[in-house]
Amino acid sequence: MNALWTHAAASALSAILLLSPSAVAGVAPAAAPSSVPSTPSPGTVESNVTWSVRPGDSAGPDGRSWVEWEADPGQTRTEHLVVSNFGDREVEFRLTAADGYFTDTGRFSMLPSDQESAEAGTWITLPESVVVPAGGAEIVPFSIRVPADASPGDHPAGVAASILSSGAGAVGVESRVGFRVMTRVTGDLRAELVTAVNGSYTGSVNPFDPGRLELTYAITNSGNTRIRTHPTVSLAGPFGLAASERSGEEIVDIAPGETRTGTLEVSGAWPLFWYDARVTATPIAVTEDLTVEGARTTSSSVGIAALPLSQLVTLIAALGLLAWFLRQRRRERAKTARLIEEARAEGRAASAPPRLGGAAGPRAAEVQSEAPPQDEAPTGGPRVPLRRRDARPSARLVAGLLIGAATLAGAGFSTGDAQAATTRELTGVDVRVEITPAPDPGATSEPTPTPQPSSTMPTTGPGGATPLPPTGGGIDAGLLALGGILVAGGIAAGVAVRARRR
Repeated sequence: MNALWTHAAASALSAILLLSPSAVAGVAPAAAPSSVPSTPSPGTVESNVTWSVRPGDSAGPDGRSWVEWEADPGQTRTEHLVVSNFGDREVEFRLTAADGYFTDTGRFSMLPSDQESAEAGTWITLPESVVVPAGGAEIVPFSIRVPADASPGDHPAGVAASILSSGAGAVGVESRVGFRVMTRVTGDLRAELVTAVNGSYTGSVNPFDPGRLELTYAITNSGNTRIRTHPTVSLAGPFGLAASERSGEEIVDIAPGETRTGTLEVSGAWPLFWYDARVTATPIAVTEDLTVEGARTTSSSVGIAALPLSQLVTLIAALGLLAWFLRQRRRERAKTARLIEEARAEGRAASAPPRLGGAAGPRAAEVQSEAPPQDEAPTGGPRVPLRRRDARPSARLVAGLLIGAATLAGAGFSTGDAQAATTRELTGVDVRVEITPAPDPGATSEPTPTPQPSSTMPTTGPGGATPLPPTGGGIDAGLLALGGILVAGGIAAGVAVRARRR
């Protein structure tokens, strides 16, 4: 018995770590609360208890951490569990068996006591309870009977020794310590995995920063054997852009029918409109003893939309500003071209000679050259161009009056020829007008002497034109009055035209 106690104490820590990490220090919290009966029952205690449960044989612990064996359908096997009590008082432990499973972290666990087992947990038969003295250990045999119709593959289960600690009021806490019992039924073994992957893309508000991809994948053991795997996730944009491959979290142990999920976040992913994500997993044997034959790699893929929303908004805004700028530029160019065309039209209208009714002699052209521009604005006001169709009748009237006044004035004044010569010098038009006064009937016809150029008068004018010689004559009062009337009429017509333009 002393040798059994020594061996149990040496292996207590490893057995406790299998199911209840807090069992050595005291009573571990149960998976589900249960009611404390009014009378003492197996496994009910009122103080802290420390204990361990290890597999063994009829002599005690045999160094195994759990029971794992291969059996044919209908085969039966006897095993032993060793319950050690490290407390200072005798404790009665409750013994249970249940279906087993692996957690997401790869740790083995059993179904809670309030859930009924349906698989390998029902194949195990063991006593309801065992009493262990203080500081002692008890060896408890149990049997495993494989049904004749058991399906090939791995079937996890577990055995445990538990206590129910009394708490405040009518609530107690069940704590269990045990080990797993793995039974592999012979037959057609299949190592198969089913993968699934999903993902989403989250872009950055800053159009000059990349976004991130969040991938969630699931791996299900669709075969009938325990396996492990190390999934890989590959990403690629359109035409293989930004292709990369990353490793997912290793799955150390997954039983048949179980599913493991993993999450992978990829930062620094630019929005390339589309990403192809693929998860790949290959079944691997858990141990060298449990070989996996015919294992095939499986994969699944998904397309993830990665729209460059912030980049598109920035691009649209930039294109809008560019379109507005180009439109404003075209409008300014069109406006400038229109103003230039209007100025050219005004210039052509101003430089074109006016159309005069009737025959107009050189004198009319001379007088017209002295007239001020018709589109000249009055002093002190803006320059308003006069349209040609509005100015034509008024210009004819004024021009006719001025020509008549100039003709009468030339007939009445002997200095008219000199003024015409001066006008030619200003306008560059060489006009030669020779006017001979009518002979007096009462006077005697005498030859008119040819006037000689004065020594003080140039013999040629500008441009080589010979100036007209001055002619003498007296002032006719009637012609002078008629010329004044015509001049006054021309001025009045000009004033009327100006008023009409306003």
